Amino acid sequence: MIKRIFIFVFSLSALLTYSQSDKQFKRWIKELDTVQSMSSLQRIEQGLTGMVKEEKKLKQSLYYASLANLLMAIKSGTTEVDDYCRRADLYLKKLDSLSPNNSEIHVLLSMSAGIKIGVDPSTRQTKFGALANKHAERAIALNSNNPRAYLIKAKTVMNAPPKLGGGPKFALKFYEKSLEKFKSFKPLDDTEPDWGEAMAKTELADCKSKLPK
Repeated sequence: MIKRIFIFVFSLSALLTYSQSDKQFKRWIKELDTVQSMSSLQRIEQGLTGMVKEEKKLKQSLYYASLANLLMAIKSGTTEVDDYCRRADLYLKKLDSLSPNNSEIHVLLSMSAGIKIGVDPSTRQTKFGALANKHAERAIALNSNNPRAYLIKAKTVMNAPPKLGGGPKFALKFYEKSLEKFKSFKPLDDTEPDWGEAMAKTELADCKSKLPK
């Protein structure tokens, strides 16, 4: 009888711990879509990294830990960009081995390449611009209904030199396509990627403001 009670209590405790961890994980990924401060991003990234090390929700935690690092790279100084992107790339490499041919992974790989350009556009545009575009095209090919695939394509085109067909005139259709896809997009569950709509709206407005009057 005592043994049965012990097993029951242990099982209940484990269930409660898992439930709390699951709720915390969902709070972190929801925050990533709206968080603004670097300190908040670092807090979330540390929590997600802990989940990766413990192999909890491994695929999801690898994905969101990568996203958190890329968002930190955007907010960081140029001397830190490569470190954040390198960490994100390591997570994505492992995730790609677990879930190959995944549109969402190529979205983040494209995002990573695009962020690296900003460190020194004059020397990095050719290499990383081509890489960003390659992954954006792959993301669309793997899932033509993924709104983030069109968002990352829009970013790639927006930041490309005019002589390579870049700039607001050519990026506009991809931003509009992204927002069109967001209207019908539904994640499979509440831990699947669901970020980017606010980003697409902000960047579309910026894109339109740069078009000739």
